[in-house]
Amino acid sequence: MALGKRKPFNTKQRKRRILWERTGAIAGLLIALVCVYILIFYAVRLPFVTISGVIVEKTDTVSKDDIMTRTDTFLRGSYFGFIPHRFSFLLPLGKIRANLLEIPRVANVTFRTENDTLIVTVVEQLPDMLWCASAEATSTCFYVEKNGRAYEKAPELAGSTLMRFVVSGMFPKAGDALLNDRARSLLVSMAKIIEERHGFHVSRIEYTQDNDAVLYLSGGGKLLLSTDGNLEETYANLASVLGSDEYSTLTPGNFEYIDLRFGSKVFVQKEKWVASTTTSSTAHVE
Repeated sequence: MALGKRKPFNTKQRKRRILWERTGAIAGLLIALVCVYILIFYAVRLPFVTISGVIVEKTDTVSKDDIMTRTDTFLRGSYFGFIPHRFSFLLPLGKIRANLLEIPRVANVTFRTENDTLIVTVVEQLPDMLWCASAEATSTCFYVEKNGRAYEKAPELAGSTLMRFVVSGMFPKAGDALLNDRARSLLVSMAKIIEERHGFHVSRIEYTQDNDAVLYLSGGGKLLLSTDGNLEETYANLASVLGSDEYSTLTPGNFEYIDLRFGSKVFVQKEKWVASTTTSSTAHVE
């Protein structure tokens, strides 16, 4: 029996079929991508995942309107023209926080969301002291926070209760540190201790480049000390003098200075006014 003839293989039909299959696959993929795009586009704009309002909690010295405006600016627009910045799971909180910290009186910022609202909580910078260019009442001064950083120029504050620092050879500037941590800590701690234990209020501290400092007391008188010394030992020497019979009556206004720069050798310069003349005595206490 004779074998039947094979039909010739149609190459053109095969290529056409493959082309249609590929075209269909690509079209299907594009349709799927478009569907996913549309789904995501509308999903990230649903009310329950979108921030529609901003609330700034109570502030004392920082403008709530400024905080609101800055925050709202970063919530406008979208990522790559697709996902809005108001999408609650991708809020640009890092950028908002960095911008708000540029405000001099802002120390820290935290956020939380409640339903469709972003709540901004601002921790305000509180001045701990003043850093002034000179001892003059009208001198340029900057607020200094507790960690020693100057952060904002202060208005003229003659008679302010904030303690003033004057540093020889240094002009105050926002962002600069007031002295090194050790020297500043020693002086501030000494001022607090003598006020708490003896009622001596320090109104101004003048620091020299040789690490010496003069603490001016409200009512008159001053303390001289070195920041190279030890706080506990320096105070112990002062307490020893004030606790002695001879100097137990010393109060701001009835002595010129107490020099604590030489360890246990403490020098006291008393001042006594009689009519229009002045008599003084210097004591050396060990």
